[in-house]
Amino acid sequence: MILSFSREQFVKRIKDKSKVHTIRWDQPRRWKSGNKIHFWKDNPRNTSKNPYPFAIGTCIDVREIEINTIHDFVRFPETGKELSSYEHLRDFAQSDGFDTWQDLKDYFGQDGIVGRIIYWDIETLKQI
Repeated sequence: MILSFSREQFVKRIKDKSKVHTIRWDQPRRWKSGNKIHFWKDNPRNTSKNPYPFAIGTCIDVREIEINTIHDFVRFPETGKELSSYEHLRDFAQSDGFDTWQDLKDYFGQDGIVGRIIYWDIETLKQI
């Protein structure tokens, strides 16, 4: 399955293995542990942006997630775990490819997101 990324910072951080997950709507719940991941810079269906593949990996986990950018928390409904301290939010943002929690908040906007977090195996990630 294809995961496309519009920002070069995400490509760089996937390649250096500091970005270990991504957050998506995934309304049809297509993502499952064991899925092969084809990482692309930009959407391969939009050739005007010169998309290219840059890595292949394997999905190792998918969880429900709620990111609330107004009240500054990340919640994992399945486990009840919640991140709300500055340090935990910063670490979470960095593991998703952002420099700071504020950068992640700016990306998702005031609505935040209720979606799914997709994790991949960084040990078996192969760059193309």
